Amino acid sequence: HVTKNVTVTAKFDKTAPEATAIVNATVTERVDDAATGKQKVTVTIEWSLPEGFEFIEAGFNRIYVAAGSDSSNLGETLKTVSGDVKNAVANLQTKEGTYEFNLTLSATTKLKDMYFIGYIKYKDADGQEQVMYTNLMFSLASNS
Repeated sequence: HVTKNVTVTAKFDKTAPEATAIVNATVTERVDDAATGKQKVTVTIEWSLPEGFEFIEAGFNRIYVAAGSDSSNLGETLKTVSGDVKNAVANLQTKEGTYEFNLTLSATTKLKDMYFIGYIKYKDADGQEQVMYTNLMFSLASNS
């Protein structure tokens, strides 16, 4: 309870929150295919753009490295598609979406760790092209 006179003043931030793109990625556990000796894994990319933004593309960039390799610089490496960095682009061309990429890992590739980043390319409300990335994600080689 209040024991003396006080003045209460309401304070409001009248600025609207900044509109931003959203992109997330998930990966399933690797599944062995005993008949072929290969493995299957699914990478899912989800994205959403606010009103006034224009979709360009969404997808993910990946690299396979020897199991247990140092991954500390791979986040930046994966932002440029060249050499060992491979790209997969979603066929879905909408401002909001979820796209699953089903990968089959060969008998050789399944022995490597896979690192990847999801991304969305878009034009912001000012018409400037932007790219937003997920955090570095991974699917580690199993012992099978």
